[in-house]
Amino acid sequence: MDFTSVQRSHVEQALADLAAGVALPGFRDSTTYDVVHQGRPFPPKLLIALALKHATGQVVTGDDFGGGEGTACFRRLRELGFLITEKMDVDRPDRLAKLEYWVGVTDRSWFEFHSAHATQEVNFWAPGGERSFGAIPEGALFLFKLKAPVNKIVGGGWFLKSTTLPLELAWKVYGPGNGSDTLTGFRDSITRMRARMDKPTAHNEVIGCTLLTECFWLPEEHWVDQPADWSPNIVQGKRYTATEGPGRDLWQAIQSKLKARPTAGEVAQEQERYGTPYMAKPRLGQAGFRVAVIDAYDRRCAVTQEKTLPVLEAAHIRPYAEGGTHEVGNGLLLRSDFHTLFDAGYLTIDTDYRLLVSKRLKEEFSNGRHYYEHHGVQIPNLPKRTDLLPARSVIEWRNGIWVE
Repeated sequence: MDFTSVQRSHVEQALADLAAGVALPGFRDSTTYDVVHQGRPFPPKLLIALALKHATGQVVTGDDFGGGEGTACFRRLRELGFLITEKMDVDRPDRLAKLEYWVGVTDRSWFEFHSAHATQEVNFWAPGGERSFGAIPEGALFLFKLKAPVNKIVGGGWFLKSTTLPLELAWKVYGPGNGSDTLTGFRDSITRMRARMDKPTAHNEVIGCTLLTECFWLPEEHWVDQPADWSPNIVQGKRYTATEGPGRDLWQAIQSKLKARPTAGEVAQEQERYGTPYMAKPRLGQAGFRVAVIDAYDRRCAVTQEKTLPVLEAAHIRPYAEGGTHEVGNGLLLRSDFHTLFDAGYLTIDTDYRLLVSKRLKEEFSNGRHYYEHHGVQIPNLPKRTDLLPARSVIEWRNGIWVE
């Protein structure tokens, strides 16, 4: 079956349908795989069937097409940026053996700022860039605990990655996701914290960045007690597992709170929903995409190998507005002038990772010599990890509309 007519907006409509209890006849709950969205699992075949109905009006049953690895259903959902993962049952200790999460300490003003803004992408920063956060694996749950005397779990997010960034670049990428309305306020927060450590603050201080995505903020009536074994001497946080003791109790309590939580676009009332949340590789947002591309390309322009961070920008090969995703495989790290020309359609790359420069650049501007020097030359700086290389599918899409 052909699902190419299904776009991301159709899948998002289908997700809202499932959250509201909409179903189609002829479908069973998936026994092996889930699409994970905002921390909750959904059945892949039913999801794409509803999306197809939104896209074309066509109504299909579960017997009309296959699900599973290698099928058109899974391929299209992944092309649109949705995560498909094997099911994880909280009652199966063998699947939970490495299911770790973090409870991090924060203050009430930080929480109230983000809760009021319903922030989805957060930089849980720390002054100084000497240490990176590595207590839990990427994709694990990171919970927020308010300091004493409140001592409540008030929200969380999914751990994307840990890195370091100059203060001004962190602001450029995350903005209010840093916990302040302005760059000045952000800088003042770092300065105050550094002062308590008896350390000066550089104008463009390098800070540690623990990047979180798909964050959620619980209303006060849903706050959860801190774990029973929490020590008042803990300053930064503590790692837990979901398999036993206080860690399991908290894990199950958070699952119940998330299951009852309306998501964006849903009416705020109790409704039957699919599944309970669990940990999986989080979906990148715009800010996470930018940082992930910066690090994947070793902080150097793919074409020129320029290393000056303020002029490096993450470009989408297939624009997000045109059905592209915020995955690293849909990105290139480019110097700002190359990014501008790339977005304007004067530059592209081929499947051999060579830069191509359109004849239109010279025809329209009687210039471009510095760019034509790179025409037909293989891009010198690509990600070392093969799974982060530009994806063939997005390159072919781009070149299908590119004007040479």
